[in-house]
Amino acid sequence: MNKDKRGWIRLHRKLRDHWLWDNKEVKSKFEAWIDILMMASHEDRSVYMKEQLVVIKRGEVCCSLNTFAKRWKWSTGKVRRFISVLKTDTMVVQQTTRVATHLSICNYDTYQGERHADGTPNGMSNETQTKRERYTENTLEPLKELQKKEKKEKSSSVYFDIWKRTHNRFGLSEMSYSGYRHHIDLACKRIGVDKVLLCVDRFLKDKTSEIKQMRYFFEGGIDQYLVVQSTIEKTQEQKEKVYHCYECGFKKVSKEEKLPDDQRFHNCDMEGEFVPEWEYKAKIVKQNPQSKAPSESDNINKVMQEIGWSNG
Repeated sequence: MNKDKRGWIRLHRKLRDHWLWDNKEVKSKFEAWIDILMMASHEDRSVYMKEQLVVIKRGEVCCSLNTFAKRWKWSTGKVRRFISVLKTDTMVVQQTTRVATHLSICNYDTYQGERHADGTPNGMSNETQTKRERYTENTLEPLKELQKKEKKEKSSSVYFDIWKRTHNRFGLSEMSYSGYRHHIDLACKRIGVDKVLLCVDRFLKDKTSEIKQMRYFFEGGIDQYLVVQSTIEKTQEQKEKVYHCYECGFKKVSKEEKLPDDQRFHNCDMEGEFVPEWEYKAKIVKQNPQSKAPSESDNINKVMQEIGWSNG
């Protein structure tokens, strides 16, 4: 290890009063981390927050995400993501209550305690220090394993959900999941879980797809459904059905395959039923083989004549 990278330095909290620490500027991630270290309580204490007595332990920061956001000139979303990264790297342990967010800094005593020249905290023998470091390591190791386990279980849950939605389309038994999990995993790592879910939805709506093998779909066939809006969705949006009142010819446009009962009849004098456009046109042609079905403008002119607005 480079000698310049060994050892440590102390930073006094008054650093934040210096002109270099500009509270009006947006803070970097490094500055945010230093700020957390300087905000940490150096002793156990109790504070009164939101009509409750809150205990803050040594090496712990207690405040809301909004407070961090205001201090660092960040959005609360960015604060939340930053804390998530700190947790992943085992730099802090987070506990959220209704009152505030508690951040416990890992190894706080190791780096903030009074030290001898050999680096051992005052009042602590090398043997005691070794025991403490071993205790800290043994405490954090299960936390790391738990985080890995939670991440793995979450991924497995998402993968199995994707499998349940697609296996019938390929004629596969639900019991054969283990043989295809690897292909789902590769697709999620390549384009992201959210995009895989979106593409799966588009694929299931595409009844004309010629993809017959799940392995091919997740290895590359899925890419054709990455467009912002698939052709299938556009086609479905354009499929608006046209209906006409069977008696007066009034036109009605709907995306419904079949009109609900409360929309089936027109409120004209004859209370005609709305029928598909082809059926209405067939009726007109049958009544008068030489004529065509009236256009929408013809129907408007007819109504205007009836109410006396026509110039004719």
